[in-house]
This record gives sequence, structure tokens and C-alpha cells, in this order.
Amino acid sequence: MTSNDQNSFMEIMSRPAVAIGFFIFAMAVIPLNDSLIKLMSDRLSIFEIMAIRAAIALFIVMLVPITWSSIAKINFIIWLKLLGRGFCLVGAMLFFFLPLATLSLADTTAIFFTAPLIISVMSVPLLGEQLGLYRIMAVVVGLVGVIIIVKPGSNTFELAYLLPVASAVSYSAFQLITRYIRNEAEVAAMVAAQNLIYLVTGVVGVLLIFLFNPQIPDGQIWQFLLRPWQTPSWTELGLLVVTAVIVLNLSVASTNVYSNVEATFVAPFEYIALPMVVMWEIVMWNDWPDLISWIGIGMILASGIFMIYRENYRKKTLVSSIPMRASVTNATAPIDDYLVTDDKYEPIPWCF
Repeated sequence: MTSNDQNSFMEIMSRPAVAIGFFIFAMAVIPLNDSLIKLMSDRLSIFEIMAIRAAIALFIVMLVPITWSSIAKINFIIWLKLLGRGFCLVGAMLFFFLPLATLSLADTTAIFFTAPLIISVMSVPLLGEQLGLYRIMAVVVGLVGVIIIVKPGSNTFELAYLLPVASAVSYSAFQLITRYIRNEAEVAAMVAAQNLIYLVTGVVGVLLIFLFNPQIPDGQIWQFLLRPWQTPSWTELGLLVVTAVIVLNLSVASTNVYSNVEATFVAPFEYIALPMVVMWEIVMWNDWPDLISWIGIGMILASGIFMIYRENYRKKTLVSSIPMRASVTNATAPIDDYLVTDDKYEPIPWCF
């Protein structure tokens, strides 16, 4: 591809309609990543999946020349910050995927989508922000939605329901750290660093299980966490390649759309992931949410979108308007007016 071809391609991708379309597609397929990991949880451990997928993603990322130059700009202090940020996301990943061994993907994802509500609460003591009446209402509605899904005290309640909550809290910490360092490293470097942390964590987990050979308690979650290394089949390797490509695809799509379109206009499209989770679960397992779960999912979805609307109305900048990135608010305008300014917002890819 010549330089002119590259410039022409980048010009096309920067168009708001194209950028949003690419992003919608990426958000629609990202739940497939979660579905495939859930599918492999019956045989492979979470550490093995983490290590292999990260190695594949890291290999792909390092093929891009800009990655090397962006990594070269990172000094030791920034690496330490990326390390702390990275382990928050590792925790979010573990707490998100482990309950998939027993819980439905729809319930797990819906509970995780309380992250923006948790961020709003955490931003009060940590960032000095004010939690107004409407944001309090959105938080309450979202938390009631979680309670409806979890059904504490009922026969269907499992402690596994608390893990997605822990994932949302860990992700919220990750997002708050990201707010302070997102201008200190380029997105390509952050993606490479994150996958390196995934790789190291996965390899260390596999080695510790091999060395100590712990007795695995009863329960699918413990099996998923502590299962020793199983040589992946060619089919499983293929699925891991697919998951790595899906994650990187969203990284590119999110960076492109948030670099060319105002974040508040884009943010609601991220909630496409929630109904798509339900669709992929139906397609792969014929597992339909019950009425109670639908109500809880609807309340969490409504609370998140309402929070975006209120922050857009008040023209405030959120730490994260949805579970996956901070959102910059803007007044209502036609789509052509949603081009970013010179002070453009560059998101940090969310998926794990």
C-alpha cells in the first residue's frame, strides 16, 4: 500500500459515519470473545487462556511499527504506573471470567455494567466530584437492577454473583488510574503493556499450579482457576486466535471513533454489547434470560444511559460514562458537528 493509499484509507476511516459503523460492529462481536472463553472454561484454566491469548495479541501488536516507537518513549516511572493500572485490569478480567463457569454470560455482563455507577461513587472521595440527585438516582436504579439479578436470599443465589461486582470495582480502579496517566503513554504502548502483563500473569499462574499442584476444591469456578495445564487442541488454539483478534479489533475501533467523534455521541453505542451478549448466549447455548433477569438487565441499561444523558445535559466530563472509558460531554448537535477538537479524547481500550 502506497503512502497515498494509506492517507486515503485513514481519511475514509476518520469519517464519523464510517468510524461509528466500525465501532458498532466491534461492539457487536466483542461478546463473542466472552462466549468463546466461557466455552473453553470446561477444559482450560483461566491462566492458560490468559497467557496464550496475550501471547497471540502481543505478537500481532508488535508487528505494527508504531508500537515500537511508542514503547520507546515510556520511562521507568510510567512503566510503574502502567504496571499498577495493568494489574487492576487483570483483577477485573479474573473476576469477570471466573463466574462464567457457573453463571450466565448475560447476568455476569449486566452486573459488570455497574462499573460506571461504582466509578461515580468512588469519584466523590477520590476525585472530589459531587454526586448530584440525578446521579444518585441512576446509581440506586442500577444497584436495584443488580439485586434483582442476584436475588440474594433466594434458592438461586450463588456467591459467584459477587465476582462480577468485584470485577466492576477492580475495573473502576483501573479507570480512575487511567484518568491520570492516559496522556503519558500512547494507546499502542498501553495495549502492548497490558498484554505483556496478561502474559506474565498467565505464565506465573500456570507455573505456580504446576509447582504446587494444589488440591482443587469442588466447584466449576475452582476447576477453572486451578486446573493444571492442558495442551490446547488445534480448535482451541483457533478460538484463542479469534479472541485475540476480536479484542484488538475493538481496540482499533474504539481508538478510531473516539479520536474522530465526540465521546458523548459515541458512548450510548457501547451499550450495544449488552443485548448482543444475550444474542450470543442464545446462539451458542440456547440460554434465554428469565423475566427477572430481563428486568434487572433493563434497569442497569437504563441507569447507565440515563447517566450519559444527564452528564451530556450538564456538559460535564465523566470519569467513565460506561464501564469501558471516560466520556467527554458536548451539547446536542447534528452528526457532522461531532468531530473532535484539537484537544481530542483518546480512549483506553476496555475489553479483556
